[in-house]
Amino acid sequence: MSRVRFLVFTFLFCLMKSGYACTIPEGYADIGNWDPIEFAKNAIKDGRVSLYGVNGFSFEVPGIPGSSFCWYEAGLAKAIPGTTDAICIEEDESMDESKHGQFQNSARSFATTFNKYVFENVFEIQNHKCAS
Repeated sequence: MSRVRFLVFTFLFCLMKSGYACTIPEGYADIGNWDPIEFAKNAIKDGRVSLYGVNGFSFEVPGIPGSSFCWYEAGLAKAIPGTTDAICIEEDESMDESKHGQFQNSARSFATTFNKYVFENVFEIQNHKCAS
């Protein structure tokens, strides 16, 4: 294993062991109940047009064309806090998958729907260089 791979693995392992990768930020636990279309409409109306990304280190802006890195570098995409490449494996006894796994799925679904709506309704986003 190369030195760089070892260092990256060690860093990610330490993050996971510390619980950081499994943290759902306060106020985001119920993201699965949020209405992404309503959020998008309000953001557009208020002139706060941006896109949502997920996955932390391997950042992804789901639901729209183009390079996620480009959207991020252009300042048009922000990460949903608490999303990460790693999913906590500690399971709640009352659920089939981890709470963090459910949070990750809900955050991705929210971001996908939100981003699609913004992309379809904001001319500047549709025609941005990142969309190609």
